[in-house]
Amino acid sequence: MGTWGTGIYGNDTAEEVREFCNEIFPFVSVEEGNRIVFREFKDILEDVAKLREILVDNKKLKQIIKN
Repeated sequence: MGTWGTGIYGNDTAEEVREFCNEIFPFVSVEEGNRIVFREFKDILEDVAKLREILVDNKKLKQIIKN
């Protein structure tokens, strides 16, 4: 994954998700679009959930939020 900035769309993955959403949402309902997006990017979402669990388990999330 490449990054080029600190903004929400400053990396390849976020840009890919945004482009994917722009392609499908004009043609489907929000509910169906969400199902499609979550199915398409399931692996990424699972990785984010795992990272969150690790941070919470190590209490680092609390420290990050505190600072």
